[in-house]
Amino acid sequence: MKTSVCLSLLFLLAACHPNAEVADTAAPTARKPSYFESDKRQAATPVKTQTPALPAIRSRADFDLLSRVYEQDSEYEIPHVLFLIDREDNNRTDYINTPKYRLHETYLAEILKPMPTRKELFEQYRSPNRRFLFGTISWQNSTQEYVYEFWEGDKITPELLKLAEGRLKDSFFAPLRYKTNSLWQETVAAQSKAPFVTQESLIQNFPYLPLHRGKAVGTLRVITQEDDLYDVGADDIIILKEVPLVLPPVAGIISEKPSTALSHVNVLARGWGIPNIYLKDAEKILAPYIGRRIELAADAKQYRVAQTNRNTAATAAAKPPTSAISAPISQAATSPTDSASPSPTTAP
Repeated sequence: MKTSVCLSLLFLLAACHPNAEVADTAAPTARKPSYFESDKRQAATPVKTQTPALPAIRSRADFDLLSRVYEQDSEYEIPHVLFLIDREDNNRTDYINTPKYRLHETYLAEILKPMPTRKELFEQYRSPNRRFLFGTISWQNSTQEYVYEFWEGDKITPELLKLAEGRLKDSFFAPLRYKTNSLWQETVAAQSKAPFVTQESLIQNFPYLPLHRGKAVGTLRVITQEDDLYDVGADDIIILKEVPLVLPPVAGIISEKPSTALSHVNVLARGWGIPNIYLKDAEKILAPYIGRRIELAADAKQYRVAQTNRNTAATAAAKPPTSAISAPISQAATSPTDSASPSPTTAP
C-alpha cells in the first residue's frame, strides 16, 4: 500500500438507519475548478490565444483570454487562471494561458530548460528558498470577488505570501483576497496581516458539495488520520476526517473537511474517474453503512448512498437496494475557484 501512496503522489506532480426511508435535506452547493474533468458533457475550454503567458492582467478581457472555465454556461461556471512568480528573474509574474497549459509544470517545461526534476519541483511547495511560487486566481460567484490561492500542502511563509500579494496587486486589474486551504496557510496569513478567506467559511452553510460527480460501489470505511490510508484498497469508499496530502487508489471519496475542487485529492478523483464529495457530518449521517457494501452516486443536485451486494459500479443491478438515503439540492450557490494543489495549481 505504501507503493500506491507514493504512486499517487507522483501522479500529482498534480443520521439515518439503513432501513429508513429515503431522506431529503436541503443542500445548497458550492463548486470549484479542477483540471481533470471526466464528465463527457463538460467541453474543454478552447484555447483563445497562442501567447504562452501575459506579464499582467489589466482587464476582464485579459482574464477571459487566459482563463479556463469549468461548467461553462451553467450556474456553476468557474473561470480561473494559473500564475507563476519567478524569484530568480526579478520576481517576474506570468499569468499562464491556462486552457493551453493544463498544469504549472507543463508551462514550465515550455519556458525552462532543463526542466526541474520531480524533487526540485516538490521543493517549490516546501522550501522557503524556492525559486517559483505556483498559484491560481479565480472568480468567486458566492462573494463576487477574485481570490488567489496555493495548494493546501504548500508551506508558504509570511515573506513569500507578502511577495505574492505585492506582485499580484501590481499586475492584476481588480482587488484580490487570499484564500487559505490549510491551517498552516491561515496561520501565515494572520501573521502577515493579509486579508483572507477560508474555504470552510465559503461553504460553511453548504452541507453537500459535489467536487466530482459519478458512481461507485465499495466498502464504506472511515479514515481518521493519514496513516489509516495504508490499509485501504481500490475497492473502498472512504470517509476522510482530514484532507490527506497523499492518497492511494480508491473507489470513491467522501470528505468531512471543506475542500477545493483543485485539491490534489480531487485531481486524483477526476483522473481516476471516481465520485468525490464534501458531506458535512458524513460519519454521523452514514454511520449505519460503515463497514458495509454500498453504492454512492453523486451529481450536481443530490447524493445517494444505498446498501448493495454489487461488486462494481459498472455491474448492472439485478434488484434495487433495500435501503438508501439521498439529499437533493433545493437551491444552488456557486463558489468558483480552484485552488491550489500540486497540480492544477500544480502538483508535485
